[in-house]
Amino acid sequence: MRIWVDASTKLKRLAVVGGDGVPFAELYNEEWTNNEAEYHAILLAVRLYPGEHEIVSDSLLAVMQLNKKWAIRNDRLLTLARRIWTEMKGQTISWCLRAENRAGVLLG
Repeated sequence: MRIWVDASTKLKRLAVVGGDGVPFAELYNEEWTNNEAEYHAILLAVRLYPGEHEIVSDSLLAVMQLNKKWAIRNDRLLTLARRIWTEMKGQTISWCLRAENRAGVLLG
């Protein structure tokens, strides 16, 4: 199943939409960068959908870094990446165009 994720630092919201069409949004109060928020959305998807699912994000940076194709030079992102890698239970992470990201609809 494909799981779409997105995040908005303006709205302070994480969004996840499973292939079953069920949307999930979570508000946060932290002062995160856009990249940190995307990582947190991916971590939320990992936790909500354990198992062999494809997590899809429109953040090329997050996807490439979490797939270990690009280096992670930010300590806060590296800490989040390690948490994601530890908690992943068979999921894969892939990239999509912003216009194709079903979770982006929840963020307006």
